[in-house]
Amino acid sequence: MKDSSSRKKYIQKSIQVTSTNIEEEKKLITVEQSRPIVNALKKIKELLKYYFNILYLHNSMCINIYYNVYLNKFFL
Repeated sequence: MKDSSSRKKYIQKSIQVTSTNIEEEKKLITVEQSRPIVNALKKIKELLKYYFNILYLHNSMCINIYYNVYLNKFFL
C-alpha cells in the first residue's frame, strides 16, 4: 500500500514538473519568435540615426558654405 501511494506522489510530482517545463518552453518560444521583430526595429533605429546624422552634417556644411560665401562676397 505504501509503495503504491509513494508511486502516485512521484507520478504527480513528475507530471507537475513536466507541465511547468512545457509552460516555460512556451514562454521561451514566444520570446524567440518576438526577437526578430525587436532586432529589426533596432536596425531600423540605427539606420535612421545614421541617416539623420548625415542629414545634419550635410545641412551644417551647406550653412557654413553659404555663410562663408556671403561673408566673403559682402565683407571682404
